[in-house]
Amino acid sequence: MVLYPNKLNLFFSFISLIIFLSLLILILSDPPYNYFVGLLFLFYFSLTSLRLAGFWKVKINEELNEVHFFGLFSNKAVQIEDIISFKSTVHNNAFKTWSGVLITLKNKKTIHLAGQNIFNIEILQQYLKEKMIPYNGETSMPFPYT
Repeated sequence: MVLYPNKLNLFFSFISLIIFLSLLILILSDPPYNYFVGLLFLFYFSLTSLRLAGFWKVKINEELNEVHFFGLFSNKAVQIEDIISFKSTVHNNAFKTWSGVLITLKNKKTIHLAGQNIFNIEILQQYLKEKMIPYNGETSMPFPYT
Protein backbone atom coordinates (compact mmCIF):
# COMPACT_ATOMS: atom_id res chain seq x y z
CA MET A 1 0.00 0.00 0.00
CA VAL A 2 1.40 3.38 -0.99
CA LEU A 3 0.45 6.84 0.26
CA TYR A 4 1.31 9.23 -2.55
CA PRO A 5 2.69 12.75 -2.25
CA ASN A 6 0.60 15.86 -2.54
CA LYS A 7 2.27 16.93 -5.78
CA LEU A 8 0.41 20.22 -6.11
CA ASN A 9 1.60 21.40 -2.70
CA LEU A 10 5.16 20.28 -3.42
CA PHE A 11 5.09 22.01 -6.81
CA PHE A 12 3.97 25.31 -5.28
CA SER A 13 6.58 24.96 -2.53
CA PHE A 14 9.30 24.46 -5.11
CA ILE A 15 8.10 27.37 -7.26
CA SER A 16 7.82 29.69 -4.27
CA LEU A 17 11.29 28.61 -3.19
CA ILE A 18 12.70 29.68 -6.55
CA ILE A 19 10.75 32.95 -6.59
CA PHE A 20 11.72 33.96 -3.07
CA LEU A 21 15.35 32.99 -3.58
CA SER A 22 15.53 35.19 -6.67
CA LEU A 23 13.78 38.03 -4.79
CA LEU A 24 16.23 37.65 -1.94
CA ILE A 25 19.15 37.99 -4.35
CA LEU A 26 17.57 41.09 -5.93
CA ILE A 27 16.82 42.73 -2.59
CA LEU A 28 20.25 42.14 -1.12
CA SER A 29 22.00 43.34 -4.27
CA ASP A 30 20.02 46.61 -4.31
CA PRO A 31 21.74 49.63 -2.66
CA PRO A 32 18.87 50.62 -0.30
CA TYR A 33 20.10 47.87 2.09
CA ASN A 34 16.77 46.24 2.82
CA TYR A 35 18.33 43.64 5.09
CA PHE A 36 15.23 43.21 7.23
CA VAL A 37 13.10 42.30 4.21
CA GLY A 38 15.93 40.07 3.04
CA LEU A 39 15.95 38.27 6.39
CA LEU A 40 12.19 37.72 6.14
CA PHE A 41 12.62 36.21 2.70
CA LEU A 42 15.48 34.06 4.00
CA PHE A 43 13.25 32.82 6.84
CA TYR A 44 10.50 31.89 4.38
CA PHE A 45 13.09 30.26 2.13
CA SER A 46 14.34 28.10 5.01
CA LEU A 47 10.80 27.03 5.97
CA THR A 48 10.00 26.09 2.38
CA SER A 49 13.27 24.18 2.16
CA LEU A 50 12.30 22.21 5.27
CA ARG A 51 8.97 21.32 3.68
CA LEU A 52 10.73 20.05 0.58
CA ALA A 53 13.15 18.06 2.76
CA GLY A 54 10.31 16.28 4.60
CA PHE A 55 8.85 12.90 3.74
CA TRP A 56 6.76 12.86 0.55
CA LYS A 57 5.72 9.26 0.17
CA VAL A 58 4.93 6.35 2.49
CA LYS A 59 4.90 2.71 1.46
CA ILE A 60 3.42 0.09 3.77
CA ASN A 61 4.79 -3.43 3.26
CA GLU A 62 2.34 -5.69 5.07
CA GLU A 63 4.28 -8.88 4.28
CA LEU A 64 7.46 -7.66 6.01
CA ASN A 65 5.65 -5.51 8.61
CA GLU A 66 7.60 -2.45 7.50
CA VAL A 67 6.75 1.13 6.77
CA HIS A 68 9.02 2.92 4.28
CA PHE A 69 9.30 6.71 4.31
CA PHE A 70 10.62 8.45 1.19
CA GLY A 71 11.86 12.03 1.03
CA LEU A 72 14.10 14.19 -1.11
CA PHE A 73 17.22 13.63 1.01
CA SER A 74 16.36 10.57 3.06
CA ASN A 75 14.66 7.21 2.82
CA LYS A 76 13.87 5.27 5.95
CA ALA A 77 12.44 1.81 6.57
CA VAL A 78 10.93 1.15 10.00
CA GLN A 79 9.83 -2.20 11.34
CA ILE A 80 6.44 -2.19 13.04
CA GLU A 81 8.11 -3.62 16.16
CA ASP A 82 10.30 -0.50 16.36
CA ILE A 83 7.31 1.83 16.71
CA ILE A 84 6.41 2.62 20.33
CA SER A 85 3.37 4.83 19.73
CA PHE A 86 1.86 7.46 17.46
CA LYS A 87 -0.16 10.65 17.76
CA SER A 88 -2.36 12.41 15.27
CA THR A 89 -1.60 16.08 14.73
CA VAL A 90 -3.65 19.04 13.53
CA HIS A 91 -2.61 22.37 12.06
CA ASN A 92 -5.14 25.07 11.22
CA ASN A 93 -4.35 27.97 8.96
CA ALA A 94 -6.65 30.59 7.49
CA PHE A 95 -7.66 28.39 4.57
CA LYS A 96 -7.52 24.76 5.60
CA THR A 97 -7.01 22.25 8.39
CA TRP A 98 -4.12 19.83 7.92
CA SER A 99 -3.76 16.51 9.68
CA GLY A 100 -0.56 14.62 10.34
CA VAL A 101 1.08 11.85 12.34
CA LEU A 102 3.92 11.81 14.87
CA ILE A 103 5.47 8.34 15.11
CA THR A 104 7.71 7.65 18.11
CA LEU A 105 10.38 4.97 17.66
CA LYS A 106 12.21 2.82 20.21
CA ASN A 107 15.40 4.84 19.73
CA LYS A 108 13.44 7.92 20.96
CA LYS A 109 13.40 9.52 17.51
CA THR A 110 10.18 10.92 16.09
CA ILE A 111 9.01 10.78 12.51
CA HIS A 112 6.69 13.62 11.55
CA LEU A 113 4.37 13.19 8.57
CA ALA A 114 2.28 16.14 7.46
CA GLY A 115 -0.92 16.05 5.47
CA GLN A 116 0.39 18.89 3.31
CA ASN A 117 2.94 16.48 1.85
CA ILE A 118 1.08 13.15 1.82
CA PHE A 119 -2.46 12.30 0.69
CA ASN A 120 -4.67 9.97 2.75
CA ILE A 121 -2.57 9.99 5.89
CA GLU A 122 -5.56 8.47 7.68
CA ILE A 123 -4.77 5.15 5.97
CA LEU A 124 -1.45 5.03 7.84
CA GLN A 125 -3.19 5.84 11.12
CA GLN A 126 -5.69 3.03 10.53
CA TYR A 127 -2.88 0.60 9.70
CA LEU A 128 -1.01 1.48 12.90
CA LYS A 129 -4.19 0.96 14.93
CA GLU A 130 -4.74 -2.43 13.28
CA LYS A 131 -1.19 -3.42 14.27
CA MET A 132 -2.04 -2.53 17.89
CA ILE A 133 0.42 0.36 18.07
CA PRO A 134 -0.59 2.53 21.06
CA TYR A 135 -2.41 5.70 20.06
CA ASN A 136 -1.54 8.70 22.26
CA GLY A 137 -4.33 11.00 21.16
CA GLU A 138 -4.24 14.26 19.25
CA THR A 139 -1.82 17.14 19.58
CA SER A 140 -1.00 20.31 17.70
CA MET A 141 1.45 20.00 14.82
CA PRO A 142 5.01 20.89 15.89
CA PHE A 143 6.81 23.75 14.20
CA PRO A 144 7.99 23.75 11.41
CA TYR A 145 4.98 22.30 9.62
CA THR A 146 6.84 20.04 7.21
